[in-house]
Amino acid sequence: MRFFSFFHLPRHREFNFQPRYYDPIKEEIEERVKMIKKEQNSEQQGRNSMISAAFRRRQNQNKTTSINQFLILAILVTTALFYWYWGNQGVLFILVPAIGYWILRKIRGAAKK
Repeated sequence: MRFFSFFHLPRHREFNFQPRYYDPIKEEIEERVKMIKKEQNSEQQGRNSMISAAFRRRQNQNKTTSINQFLILAILVTTALFYWYWGNQGVLFILVPAIGYWILRKIRGAAKK
């Protein structure tokens, strides 16, 4: 709380004095530290993006792997059933078109690359 006064007292003066001392070694060290921290941050961000990309890639691989496993299982079960009922000709009836389809798919995949 301020009381009424007849006298006006000036405030103290503030000076913004910065000494002109220059240390080139210290400045060089500070610059290097800043650059290294910047590189580490960019590397960390790069690692984070690589890790997340690997997880996404693995999820996609898991989907295709499960589909391929299902197809192989279906072919094996069908082949066993055809062999049970019709013998060797039943196996050829299933395996020849399946192998032909697989070869065509590999050729198309190689042509796309």
